[in-house]
Amino acid sequence: MLAPLSLRAVIQFLYKKGWTDYKVTDRFHKMSGPESISSSVKVTLPLTDSNEFDNSLLHEVVDFISEFYEFPAGELISSFIKNSAIFSTQLIDESTTYGNVPFLKYEHHLQELKNLLLNNASFGVSGKHYVKDIPEEANTYLNLCSFLQTERGSFISKVQLPTAVDLSVNLFDEYSVHSDSINNKLGSILRFVVDDIYKLPASDIYSVQHVTQNAQLINIDVFENINNIFKRTGVSEINFALLGADFDLKIESGTVGVDEFKQLDNYIDLASTVFANHVEIDSRGRVIQLRSSNAKGSKNLVVISRLQSGLKPIHVELESNQYDLAITAHKAKSNVFIKGTALETKQYLRIVRLIDFHVG
Repeated sequence: MLAPLSLRAVIQFLYKKGWTDYKVTDRFHKMSGPESISSSVKVTLPLTDSNEFDNSLLHEVVDFISEFYEFPAGELISSFIKNSAIFSTQLIDESTTYGNVPFLKYEHHLQELKNLLLNNASFGVSGKHYVKDIPEEANTYLNLCSFLQTERGSFISKVQLPTAVDLSVNLFDEYSVHSDSINNKLGSILRFVVDDIYKLPASDIYSVQHVTQNAQLINIDVFENINNIFKRTGVSEINFALLGADFDLKIESGTVGVDEFKQLDNYIDLASTVFANHVEIDSRGRVIQLRSSNAKGSKNLVVISRLQSGLKPIHVELESNQYDLAITAHKAKSNVFIKGTALETKQYLRIVRLIDFHVG
């Protein structure tokens, strides 16, 4: 039995490629090829996709499109299946040239793909720049994703993404969450990171203005996932693609290495500061790290682990007399008390206004 294809998805694809309506009868919808290639080329589509005859005709059209554009037929069919799109990653590396991949490399690749899809969905649902809790809608989105058969040509992994699905948990919510918006977010963020953050000069992107102007594309966890896809998979080049009725996106990373990782890490640090929340701190803990290039100065970094489990550590810069107290507490394994205002980043709290610091 042939997979049920979406007439809308096929027509949208053809429109995006420059095809135009030629003739519509009471049974068929005929389209002409783009003038830039050959307007004499015609395809005949059914008017619906509701029965086996229509679906069979759609498959014939997709076979023709596949040959005409030299696209893999299986990938096109997967992207035209009702309510789905295809997200693919092509690992380009000597070890993957013939379609093979080392086991551990593939394991890391799958884990980071999962993290990317889940955190991107969480960002799409919540709009928050950090993923603290995974929304139920994001888990639903991930459960609707499916891995498809891999392809040769370096190593290509394909994930079938849900489209046209309302992920809303509560029917009485004032807003709804659609899978299409999450898919769009994925493509937009990947293009932003690969084409802008990785490739543009640091002077063009490293500013508070750049971060605030692109706030709708910035999620700290998703950015870290993208870096990790390269780092943990162990390849220097990945081509991303998103193909479906509303997507025809291809992003070629080029060579990504230490310099690109550092540039994204620096951007993440800047964005973390821009989006950090101010919180009031009144807490006790233990000094776990001391760092100073001049103990007589005012830039003496102290890291404090709080007594309650699961709380973020505190980073604070102390004056020389307070730093001496921190050294004493560290040696004696004594508790310290700290009070003030902090910026909350993903990993820690950074004190920006210190009110009190003492041992005890």
